[in-house]
Amino acid sequence: MEVIERCAIIGLGLIGGSFGAALKEHGLARHITGIDRCEQTLRQAMGSGIIDGSSTVVAGALAGCTHIFVATPVGSFDVVFEQLSQHAEASALVVDFGSVKGELSMRMHRRFPQLNYIPAHPIAGSERSGVGAASASLFRNRKWIITPLPQTPSVQLSELRQLLLAVGAVPVDMDPMEHDRVFAAVSHLPHMVAYGLVGSIAAMEDAWNLPLSRYPGAGFRDFTRIASSDETMWADIALANKAEILESMELFRESLEKIRQAIACEDRSALLESFRGAREYRDAIVRHMEEANA
Repeated sequence: MEVIERCAIIGLGLIGGSFGAALKEHGLARHITGIDRCEQTLRQAMGSGIIDGSSTVVAGALAGCTHIFVATPVGSFDVVFEQLSQHAEASALVVDFGSVKGELSMRMHRRFPQLNYIPAHPIAGSERSGVGAASASLFRNRKWIITPLPQTPSVQLSELRQLLLAVGAVPVDMDPMEHDRVFAAVSHLPHMVAYGLVGSIAAMEDAWNLPLSRYPGAGFRDFTRIASSDETMWADIALANKAEILESMELFRESLEKIRQAIACEDRSALLESFRGAREYRDAIVRHMEEANA
């Protein structure tokens, strides 16, 4: 993998900061310019050695950058890509790390066809947020989805795949519309459920005037861990992938209703069937994940 002489990372949260740290740890970039609206974030990233230069604005910060990585919330893409269309060098490769592709990435391409743009999505994260949580090992053995656009040059795709391999990730190509349906189910829906569950328990505590928050155990902590994720990022994801998330939520509602009806009817066999099927399916998923990471 040829070393990148100069690149920029826009958005230095967990993902952007971790990617910068990985580039540095593996010697893949000589100079990284960090671009973020928060000066304290930039100072922290500089102090941690994640970036070599910083700016709070895109204008004037991209000179000489052959690679630009966009790690901002997807709700900011229209503004960020507008700025890139004005200030990025014509030959620069632009890669976004957003959790929504589909219509969003197609819209970015239609609006800014002059950009050499490849949508991508690292399947890595944490309930922790911010550059302070950044880790160079975040992407190790993690899938990194690439959703090429029809006109994406094969040379640039190959270069991106090699870069992702070099930071320890496992690049996987996927159709952008398929991506949004898949991750609505396995990522976006679980976050909506976690937020909703915690909100429901808070409402029950008020309605019942009982100190529910004093009694949760490890199961509650583990199940709701992702409800501590950054709310700005997840509000943007929910709206950007609205149709697929709503369909997933409806299917989840139907599944939950079947369990509710079984309880109401005291149908133990139906409960056992539902719970057993869920356990077996989850166990199979976990085995697959463990085998993939072995």
